Parts: sequence; structure tokens; C-alpha cells
Amino acid sequence: MRPAALAPMSQLPGPARAEDVLSLIPGRYNSADALVIGKRVTASPWSRIYYGTGSAYPGPVAIKIFLHSATGAVLPRAASEYYRALARVAVHTRGDPLFGSIAPLDLFPDLGTVITQWVSGPTLSQCLHGSSRAEACRASHHAGLWLSRLHHAMGPADGRLETDELLDRTGAELFQHPWIAEHPLVEAAVRLLCRTAREAGAHPVPWTYIHGDYKPDNLIATEGRLYGLDFDVAHRGPVTLDAAQFLNHLVLLFYSPGLLSHLLNRHRIAQAFLDGYEQSGELILPRPALVWNRLHHAIRCLLKLGEWSLPPKSWITQWTIRRLIADLVDEAKYLFDPLGGRERDKTANSRQTARIATATA
Repeated sequence: MRPAALAPMSQLPGPARAEDVLSLIPGRYNSADALVIGKRVTASPWSRIYYGTGSAYPGPVAIKIFLHSATGAVLPRAASEYYRALARVAVHTRGDPLFGSIAPLDLFPDLGTVITQWVSGPTLSQCLHGSSRAEACRASHHAGLWLSRLHHAMGPADGRLETDELLDRTGAELFQHPWIAEHPLVEAAVRLLCRTAREAGAHPVPWTYIHGDYKPDNLIATEGRLYGLDFDVAHRGPVTLDAAQFLNHLVLLFYSPGLLSHLLNRHRIAQAFLDGYEQSGELILPRPALVWNRLHHAIRCLLKLGEWSLPPKSWITQWTIRRLIADLVDEAKYLFDPLGGRERDKTANSRQTARIATATA
């Protein structure tokens, strides 16, 4: 949907930044009140989002400017891909009582800007604060059902987890971050990923156009519907990738003040998500591939931490990610090799006890 009349495009003198874009957008309309840009809502190294109103649209809008994280220059391609992704998903959400997505309204590719419908409401992360266990399970179940509908709407096909490619990419990044790679917990996690890669990759996993950043912060709950934000759906991938991202971010969220009580119930809440995803029986999340994907994603979260979190918050986040990795190492160990894992743990504990005894003798 585009406004009825637009003024001629202005020519940008060079790589535009967010400040340049804000001054140029109003000139794209044929009246001063067509779009009034309000306050900035969110900011990250990759984007800025502003609230807007005006006669060009039927209601409030979100103005999202896509930026290069290093230079701050606008990204026309990212904006175009986001607009197409929203348009693709919107086709499948009309009239659905649960499955909602924000409507794309306009695209200014040279400005790296997308105008979308504004949806008011708390994010799923905010809904979980102060929630009971039953409410948290219900919210997680709805998130699983929502993701399943997205994946099914995007046309799933047979595939498998490409574990070798994922390991090669992560191995190269670990080589550039030796202070992370040499941490004993990370070393153990990487060894486990390598040892179980073939088995995880042997399980059939549906591939489809994936969300790309599915987490509680990217879901808005309003009027009984869940609305998805920050779609990718420009690339096909294993369905376990979106599920792994959501479940990992969910656990990390539970370390926040006001949500610590949910840590004790994290496995039950995670199971509610899986039950919601598999409710229709049309798509299944193979557990070995899912747990392997989760462990791999958790390591990548540690590698990318500096890009989305700054000290002192990043110090706390680093600790929570390591706790998540430790839990997933245990889960993967018993899932892939339940008897061997227990025996190795007994042997390791015996050796540790012997070393302590020798040191104190």
C-alpha cells in the first residue's frame, strides 16, 4: 500500500545516515501533514524506529531506518528485503484469530526506510513479567503455535541440519576470539558439537523461509493476537533454527529481575512451546537437531555479545549465556549418549576427587 501521491524523490549527496533520512522523508509526500515524525522508539547499531502520524495513512505508523552497524550508512537492500518479508507474511495472516503480523505500508529503498502499521501492546517478554507458571506456559504455547503457522505458511520442504557448514563458520569465528574459544566450558561445548554433528545431521528437519530473529522481544500481544516483528523470511533454513533462538532467548530472559522464579520451571515452559509448535502435527521439531542447534546458537550468542550488549550489562549477560551453555551441554550429553555420558561424568568426578586428594595430602 502506497500513499496516493508522492513528491519527486530527492537525490542523496552520499551515504545517508539516520539524521539525513529524518529530514528527507517528509519531502516524499505532497503535503506537510502527510507524515509527522514523532519520538524515537528504539535504537540499535542496525536500525532506528520512530513513531509517526499523518494523513497519508489510516493510523499511527512505525518508521524503521536500516543502518550499517559499523558506518551508520543506510541499507537499501535490508529495507527492501524487510518490506518484501512483511508483505509475504501479511498474505497469510488476514483474518487469523492468533497469527498476526504488522502490515507494510510504504518503502523508500534509497533511504533504507520502511513504513509499517503501528501495533500497540506489550511484548511477550513484558507479558512474562509477573506472570504465573500457568500464564508463562500459555504464552510460550502460543509462541510455538505462532511459529508453526509461519513455517507452514512459508511452504516447508524436506531437509537436514547442515552441521558441517555451521561448525566451519563458528570455528572460524572462534579462531578470531581465542579468549572465548579457550574457555573450558566453550571447549567442552565445541567438542560435544563436533562429536554429535553427524547424528544431529542425520535426522530429517523441515526447511522453510525462517523468521531469522524469533524471540520474546519480537512478539507483541494485543487483543488476543500475537504480532511478529523483525521478519527475515528471505532465506530458507531449518525450522529448528527459529525454535532454538526462541528457547535460548526465553531462558536468558528468565535471569532478569522479576523472572527468576521461572528458572525453576524453564523446562516445563519450554515444553509448552514445543507442544504449541507441534499441536497440528504438520511440523515436528526433531529433538537431537533442536538441542544441537540450541547449543550451537548459544555459543554464537557468546561470540556476538559485543555487538548487542555493552558493559556492564554485557558482563551479566556473558555469565547467563555460559549458564545456558552449561545446561545445554548436559542436555545434549544425555540426549545423544545417555549411558556413556553418565559413565564419563563418573570417571571425570573420580579423577577430580583423586587430584584433590593428592593435592591436599
